[in-house]
Amino acid sequence: MPTKQIASLVLDETIWPRHSISDPNVGALVEAIHAGAKLPPVLIDRASGVVVDGFHRVRAYERVFGPDYEIEVRTKSYKDRRAMLADAIALNVGRGADLNRWDLTRCIVLADEVGLPFNNLAALLQWQPERLAAYRDTRMGTTLDDRKVMLKRSLRRHLNKPLTKAQEEVNKHASGMAPLFLVNQIISFLETDLMPRDDHVVQRLKDLYQLIEVWIAENGFSEGDK
Repeated sequence: MPTKQIASLVLDETIWPRHSISDPNVGALVEAIHAGAKLPPVLIDRASGVVVDGFHRVRAYERVFGPDYEIEVRTKSYKDRRAMLADAIALNVGRGADLNRWDLTRCIVLADEVGLPFNNLAALLQWQPERLAAYRDTRMGTTLDDRKVMLKRSLRRHLNKPLTKAQEEVNKHASGMAPLFLVNQIISFLETDLMPRDDHVVQRLKDLYQLIEVWIAENGFSEGDK
């Protein structure tokens, strides 16, 4: 079995179907390595060294042994990024931690970017095309320059309205919780005297107070509105 130095491998997130590295998964693999377990070889593109399957294994080995350590790899020649993405998706369905709903949405975006036909994507994900299309239509938004983006639940009322650049940034960093939940959290902290009194917190609450006043005025609400 050939080996490659970890530092020479490329973790290209644009062909990886998961939306983030799972630290608990990496931690579990680290424990397995310490216990003497032999992990499956990592699959890479022969020409570029791009990791197609095994992101968590690479991170675990790097955490234990450092970037100069050599790990076992399987190599395969890929025609293009579309072929790499197709394999990456197929190898992450039904194995280990299955793809969650956020990962599925990410796969839809990535497939669109590389030109992977939608029906092919549905087959790789083991979804009926009609069901996947219905799912896509409740999760995908667009930007002003007509790019597809994954909408977190906080912003899903914008499904049929292009996001501005500022709104796109908010979507990237939003927790995914519904706006009412976030408002209720702030109210609960204030009502129960749990809100910190640190200077930066107080300043942000003042900023919030001013923004709420402007928002109420601009949207035609009055103090008596329910």
